[in-house]
Amino acid sequence: MRLMHVGKQVFVAGDTTTPPIQEGDWIVALSASGETPVTCLLAKGAAKNRGNLIAITATEDSTLSKAAGCTLIIPAPSKRDFERKGSPNEKSASVQFAGSLFEQQALLIFDSLSLALAEAAHLDPATMWKRHANLE
Repeated sequence: MRLMHVGKQVFVAGDTTTPPIQEGDWIVALSASGETPVTCLLAKGAAKNRGNLIAITATEDSTLSKAAGCTLIIPAPSKRDFERKGSPNEKSASVQFAGSLFEQQALLIFDSLSLALAEAAHLDPATMWKRHANLE
């Protein structure tokens, strides 16, 4: 949504109005474990159609990060950490359930990115508000 607010043409994979991915298109995929089946399937589709895949994950050696041309590692626990260590009470685990810490960090990263893109494009909030949904 924020990428659309700064003037980028964006779609959500799987939405009925999303056009086919084409060579040179970018797909951004998030999965803390890097093993989420649907996310990895979409990553394979991006590679098959010569799209550029950016992976956002907490797991460097994951299927998703291996498929990506660019990977951002968010240092947060994932379900794989719990599976490997056997206990959500390990010191390296967050007290928050499941992927909450990863998701919160991803939100902050993407919000910061959208602000930087808006600044680079010399967009003011009024211009961005004109692109915001108004049917609610």
